Amino acid sequence: MIEPAPQITPVMEAQPEDINGILEVQNGLLHTNNEELDRGFLWYPVEAKELGEIIANPNNHFLAVAKEGDEVIGYTLAYDLKEWQRHKPEWFGLLDVSEEIKERIKNEKVFYGRHIAVANQRAGIGSNLNRALQQAARDHGCSMLLVEIMKKPIENTASISHNLKQGYKEVGSISYPDGTEWGVFVNELNEV
Repeated sequence: MIEPAPQITPVMEAQPEDINGILEVQNGLLHTNNEELDRGFLWYPVEAKELGEIIANPNNHFLAVAKEGDEVIGYTLAYDLKEWQRHKPEWFGLLDVSEEIKERIKNEKVFYGRHIAVANQRAGIGSNLNRALQQAARDHGCSMLLVEIMKKPIENTASISHNLKQGYKEVGSISYPDGTEWGVFVNELNEV
């Protein structure tokens, strides 16, 4: 008898039991493990401790997973940008965007999307995670969702393409002391 395929669940808030699955997805996409650079990749990992803290205190964060059965097959992680800046105070000074965008970042509530990650390029999961992230940002009262996507030393063309299809627009760049350069993309969160 052939067993039916596991059901892909809707995107849901992550629970403590999802941490190991999130780390497995992440580790499969870190640049050191990713030989196929024609697909998206992650550069900076998130640690299990931080994931646990986010799950325990979700007020200024969003961490959600997509599952197939009990297996985590994708996740998204975002922060209220003010929270991100509290941990990365140098961030705003490195930002190369228009004065209008800088003013909006200072004066409006903005979500900073850190990761959208999907194991094994499963069709539609990244889009579902992105939509859930956009809705969470709206639910948190944000006017804009901001993401950074690597341009140098390796351009993350798959992530750039995916985000442009999801309604993001490139508005500038940011260069870090480690020599990496990132495009800055925003998605205006108009009510849908």
